[in-house]
Amino acid sequence: MRNFLIILSLFIVFLTISAQERSSITITEKGKTYYLHTVAKGEGLYRISKTYEVTIDDIVTANPHLATESLKAGESIKIPKIRIEKEEKDNITTAIKTNNNGQIEHIIQPKETLYGISKRYDVTMEAIIALNPEVAAKMPIGGKLIIPQKETENSDDNNQQQTSIDTSTVTTYEVDIKENIQDEEVEIEHQNNSHNAYEFASSYNSEIPLRIAYLLPFMTQSSKPDYKFTDFYQGALIALKEAADHGIKIEVYTFDTDKTSIKAQQVVQEQTLLNCDLIIGPAYPNQIQPVADFAYQHRINTIIPFTNKVSDISINPYLIQFNADDQSQQEYLAAYIAKNEKKAKITIIRTSSGLSGQVQDFVNALKDKKLSFNDIPQQEYANRDILADKLSKTEKNLIYIDASRFSDAKEWIKLVGQLGATYNITLIGDYGWLNYATEIPTPMILVSMFLPEQNAEEYNAAYLKYYGNLPAKSMPQYDKLGYDITRYFIYNLIQNSSTQINDNLTLQNYQGLITSPQYERKSSMSGFMNQKVYILQSIQGQISILE
Repeated sequence: MRNFLIILSLFIVFLTISAQERSSITITEKGKTYYLHTVAKGEGLYRISKTYEVTIDDIVTANPHLATESLKAGESIKIPKIRIEKEEKDNITTAIKTNNNGQIEHIIQPKETLYGISKRYDVTMEAIIALNPEVAAKMPIGGKLIIPQKETENSDDNNQQQTSIDTSTVTTYEVDIKENIQDEEVEIEHQNNSHNAYEFASSYNSEIPLRIAYLLPFMTQSSKPDYKFTDFYQGALIALKEAADHGIKIEVYTFDTDKTSIKAQQVVQEQTLLNCDLIIGPAYPNQIQPVADFAYQHRINTIIPFTNKVSDISINPYLIQFNADDQSQQEYLAAYIAKNEKKAKITIIRTSSGLSGQVQDFVNALKDKKLSFNDIPQQEYANRDILADKLSKTEKNLIYIDASRFSDAKEWIKLVGQLGATYNITLIGDYGWLNYATEIPTPMILVSMFLPEQNAEEYNAAYLKYYGNLPAKSMPQYDKLGYDITRYFIYNLIQNSSTQINDNLTLQNYQGLITSPQYERKSSMSGFMNQKVYILQSIQGQISILE
């Protein structure tokens, strides 16, 4: 079992924070802000309290288990954010003005967020937005915000009953990437020009930070978290670190979206999202609608990195879908067969009573190409005689087993291997089967949105440096997907000095570690969909690109 160190391994595994230095990672729970501190070996409550200028009682109150348990090296504890730094006091002085009406006017400083300003003046973000709708939506450096008067305790209580959002289940993580990552940890030099995503950084206005939100199901409250999303985020952090090294200021907001649509609805009510230039996520189809509606309403580019079930992609210009829909992928596969394997005999093996939507799309595409095929209905077991009867002894045989899970196809695959000594057989497989490539005795082709890993030596070295181990080899490699997607969109934004992809930015082709996306949209009112699909071949785990 991998070590899932708490409250999200995301920042903790990535940032090494000295015991003598305060963490710059903050979390907000039930309206209170805390530093998230990782306990160093030999560190005690007294030392930590002095570092953060709080009392030991303050720390114990925020972490009740410390009343009966000792600190453990590597654990994460919450430190109440009480102290205001001297530089923050200086910024407050220079940022505050009073207008002729006696109202406080706040001048927006670099790196400031609406959330931080609201906490500074002890007013709600909603109240600031109500007085400054246009400025609050964009948060430009030097912009002027009129700060509402603090409401009385009674009126505040009444207001909370009417407009408050329950954020007890939503944790917001904020971090200034450049300040928190030690420069001496690793140096990444890009010798391959196709990977030098930040060569245009010098023309980008580095005083204006990019604000990126990740909406991912880290499942921190679950006993069985899904690690692929942590992997995705760890890869994204490396891309963010590289951007920071090139002088690009970035603010990151991370939300644990769990798996439910209700959680997604809670997250999009977080006011911090209003200031973001990019949203990456969510993961699950049932969560997309509330996020898509939010993106459309507030004109925020939103990247859907996992599912291809995005119903609004044709009518929402702010959505960007990485995975092409099943129909497009299966049409591409059928076109490849029509061009390169026209004489092959195609056999489809069902593992259930009906065809899956994916294989039905393949069948429809074969019919459009006027390609014939055999259809073996669901059997009680992998029947050698039935399959052999469908095979050709003179031509290549393409066998498509209708099963996305390898375990559902395993017995048929074993039988195909046995028949491979007599017949020329190539399997048509699912991308996930690459995780079991050594158990597949025959050649396999598959349609894929991913390339075989390439030019990843520097990335792997950085990953090892930051996390203490090499990336997982499972397919897809989610860490590299997180890296590619994050880097790709930062690259496009800084190259065009714009945060509105849909307004004036044509997405440029880009070569990543495992992706080379080609985003297109059907009209100015539709979203972007990645159209770059590949046909891969796997022979005993050796993967090559056929087309």
